[in-house]
Parts: sequence; C-alpha cells; structure tokens
Amino acid sequence: MDANTDIIRELYAREALRGLICDYCSAADSGDAERLEKLFHPEGLVDSGVIRARPKEFAAQFVMWLQQNTVSVFHAVCGARFEISGERATGDVQVLALCQMRPSLGGGRIVTAGRYADEYVMHGGKWLIRERIFKPELSWDLSATPELRADGT
Repeated sequence: MDANTDIIRELYAREALRGLICDYCSAADSGDAERLEKLFHPEGLVDSGVIRARPKEFAAQFVMWLQQNTVSVFHAVCGARFEISGERATGDVQVLALCQMRPSLGGGRIVTAGRYADEYVMHGGKWLIRERIFKPELSWDLSATPELRADGT
C-alpha cells in the first residue's frame, strides 16, 4: 500500500473511534442498555469505577443504576488521543460526566472529570470497545450552587 492509503486508513479509524465515543455518551445519557452493549466487543470488559463487568451485564447494571439514582446524566468528551495499529487501537479519552441525582437521594448535582483508558478492536467490520477503564480525576458537588434559570437569573 502507498502512503496516501495508509493516511486515509488511519484518518478513517480515528474518525470511527471518535464516533464510537460519541455513541457511547449518547447511549449512556439516554439509558439505552441495548445500544450501549452493542458498542463493546462481546468479550470486552468495562470498569466504570462503580461497576466492573462484561458489556451485557455492565449495560444492564449501569442503566438500572441511572434509573434508581438519577434524574438525568450528561457525558461530554473533552479530548481524545488514539494509537492505532492495524485492527487494534488504544485511546486516552478525557470526559466530564454531569449527574442530577434524584431528590429522594438529596438532589445533588455532581460533576466528575476523568479519563477512559480504552482498548479498541475491529470486529465484524466496525470498531468496538474491547476494554474501558474509567479513571476519575476530579469531582465537584454543585448542590450548594444556586440554580440558573433560562433567563439567566
């Protein structure tokens, strides 16, 4: 293969991995266990810091935790670096997770910053997460902060 083909292949892989990360955030935020599970290799491993399991069990337990404990959750990717080698890759993904807890649990507003230490693999013609380990770095409880309304007051 020529250099241009290699560059195009790597750019395609990087963009596919970025899409995979965004799909994870969307599936997690919407509490869609089925969609979440499909983003992982079937033999994969997920360690969120709270739940460590294979993809099927992780997705079900994660969504159950969300339903029991939160009103809403929002994941935002801040940056991602990839090392790609053929049909395997690793990623260092910076992420913020914002969580509005249920009023019955104190109604806290929590922001957690951390990194996903990811391994990816090409499987069935598409990139999947082979392993995801969340490494929390900072956390803020914004419960005491006055809530802003849409009109800015």
